[in-house]
Amino acid sequence: MRLGGNGELKQYRMIASDGHELEAAESRRGIEISISFAGIKGDVFDSSALVKEGSGPDVRSEKIGELVLDTIRDLLLSGSVPDRSRISIIVPDVNSSEAIELVRYLEDRGIEVHVPGSVVFFEREEVMLLIGCMIRLFPDYDIELSDCDDCLKSYYGTCIDFADEAMRGAFGVPLRKFIEKFSKVHHRLYMATEYSFSGLFYRLLEFEPFTSWMNRGDCREVRDMAVFSRILCAFEDDRRILSLEPESYDGHVRELLDVLVPELYRKGTAGYGTGYEGIMKGSVGMYGIGRTVSFEEKVPDAVYSIFGDIDLYGSCQKKYWLRSVMGFRPSRSGGLLREELVIRSIRTINEIADDSGSFPVSKDIISDLLSYVMKDFGISESYAEKAETFAARQLMKYLKGQGLDSAVLEHDSTERLESDKFSASGSFTLIEDPMGELEALAVFPGKLPGADEVNRKAELLQAIASLHEERIGDWISRLNLFFAGEDRKDPYAAFDSDEELELCGLKGIEKAVYGIKDGEFSALSSDREVCLACDFRFHCRRTDMRKVKKG
Repeated sequence: MRLGGNGELKQYRMIASDGHELEAAESRRGIEISISFAGIKGDVFDSSALVKEGSGPDVRSEKIGELVLDTIRDLLLSGSVPDRSRISIIVPDVNSSEAIELVRYLEDRGIEVHVPGSVVFFEREEVMLLIGCMIRLFPDYDIELSDCDDCLKSYYGTCIDFADEAMRGAFGVPLRKFIEKFSKVHHRLYMATEYSFSGLFYRLLEFEPFTSWMNRGDCREVRDMAVFSRILCAFEDDRRILSLEPESYDGHVRELLDVLVPELYRKGTAGYGTGYEGIMKGSVGMYGIGRTVSFEEKVPDAVYSIFGDIDLYGSCQKKYWLRSVMGFRPSRSGGLLREELVIRSIRTINEIADDSGSFPVSKDIISDLLSYVMKDFGISESYAEKAETFAARQLMKYLKGQGLDSAVLEHDSTERLESDKFSASGSFTLIEDPMGELEALAVFPGKLPGADEVNRKAELLQAIASLHEERIGDWISRLNLFFAGEDRKDPYAAFDSDEELELCGLKGIEKAVYGIKDGEFSALSSDREVCLACDFRFHCRRTDMRKVKKG
């Protein structure tokens, strides 16, 4: 290792006796160790090695492993990097057999390696346990009768062993009872469920050891579970799955376990990245050579969405961290898609009213509008009628509450808040009532939350409405909040414009942005409706953090 007198790394290049080439150099994110494997022909990793017993690295793999391990240890001992997370290994292909053997060599010697997109994903304990639990939840799926090859059948057997082990002992009782209960429901399923595959995944987070992993913060297990959620949700998106239904249940289970998982098992999970694949504390990162350019690019300053990032952060910091930072995908469900149908339809109504000055209201016109919006929406036929009925009812409430004589002046009025340290933007609909006064309208998913949460959203709306006032010179007299999922109470909440609301809204935006930048993600929501609509509600009930109301 070539180090300066003060421990500073000097760029160097080394060629091992077997022809492997290693080069280490400083980069924006720390130290990059670039490796060119001798004689590499782009061979794809033999995934059957995941379940072969007694197989180990060959002599060439041992040599490059020793070389990389010595380099990492020297970097840490010399103080060239503060910790392992500042070391990146760049290889031609993370799924090559050489790269996989290198990961195994390092991890066998206590160096944890984070490898986004690699088939190593399927070697991880947390992934094998998830797959094993999912198989146990579907008792009608017979591995021996599946279309998988012997390699996958053996792998699935190992996953089931992991699940069975997790269900043993006192700590495993809750998980075992859950799986036994739902496997009985799924055996010869005779009626549609209220959940999908991703819904079952989020229920598993209620139990050990998933709960302990979730409570660790940013760790490999949480990142892998986030990738797993994205795999399931993408699978459901492609097939328009909102629930498990008797007529399609068996086929979807086989597609998941006989087609999708085997394909990823062999090729890796590169298409399911979480968007947060960079530094992981305590782990060395390994990336394909195509990622090196992005490491050197300057990351642009983010423009924070007032009704996206900032609203979600203010609602529940832990949910923001899991969704926006770790990359968990929300579970696909009929309720959420019905609300999204309402929101998209309202957006279309406002666009029409913006162009023509008004929107003609009748049941037939609403029905035609919904049919138009639903064309590309991805709702299965079994849910289409329910979704349309729900949305039609909510749209009539929206139009009546807005006022039939009101005019939409701007369906998407976007304002941007500029600060010395951040930028934030938000959009709302600008309406003129029959008296000629201006009103601001924002539409939110979900049911009407508690008073504190409603007030916080009103403060955000007031903040961006005030920016609009400054820009055009017109006073906005009223704030309207519409909650698309509220089907029992009045879905509207209205506020008169108030300087105090504006001040609180600006402070709320600033607090959220600084909290996101500083990595403060500990606070949980205490609002019942917010928690009821959250995929993580099962997990959060079991934490020692501030308790939420049950629901």
